[in-house]
Amino acid sequence: MTIQLFDSLNFEFIFRCLLAGLCGGVAGFERTKHQKAAGLRTYIIVAVGAALFTIASKYGFLDVVHNGIRLDVSRVACNIVTGVGFLGAGTIFMYGNQIRGLVTSAGIWVMAAVGMAVGAGMYVLAIIATAITVVIQSMLSNKYFSYLDVKVPGRLRVCMDSETKSLEKLEKILSDKKIDIRSSNMKRRKDEYITYIFGISMPENIDVSEVVTDISKIHSVKSVSYTHLTLPTIA
Repeated sequence: MTIQLFDSLNFEFIFRCLLAGLCGGVAGFERTKHQKAAGLRTYIIVAVGAALFTIASKYGFLDVVHNGIRLDVSRVACNIVTGVGFLGAGTIFMYGNQIRGLVTSAGIWVMAAVGMAVGAGMYVLAIIATAITVVIQSMLSNKYFSYLDVKVPGRLRVCMDSETKSLEKLEKILSDKKIDIRSSNMKRRKDEYITYIFGISMPENIDVSEVVTDISKIHSVKSVSYTHLTLPTIA
């Protein structure tokens, strides 16, 4: 019996794996662009893996189907959902009262479904699902939907004199940039300056250096520093 490595069926399987990888790459690029825990490589691998499992589940056991033997071709594919669930859970973590990584985790879950659709030969459905996923992920960071932005915690330290107008200017800058003041502390120094320490939460897509520069331009401000309260790193 001659094994044909490059017959029409094998070319079809290779095409499905490549298309699944392409769909995963398109969706994963947006996640990588925004420096999320799971990005381009993860999305591609999940999509290709799901497609491969589906192909193997659907076509890999045809050689043993004889003499009335029946197989459930969905048994392998159905366990993809379970496996991806563990993978997606690894991208979700909680910091304070904020839950991070839900969108990325959901994206991995959808990419597994896209890979399964491609593996089953449902190309149009997979492409449309990928397009919808990319639009939704991009929409969350779009300036026209800024009210949906996740805010990240930080600490702002400002050394300034005791002028009330200076403090009002500072609060206006933060308000204009949609930065919330969660807590504040004041320490009076010996040189007649006051150090204000603000616990803040700011949109994750904001330019911190621009905020620091604007505050530094206030006449009575002596120094400004910002500390980002980093979230746990996921490898």
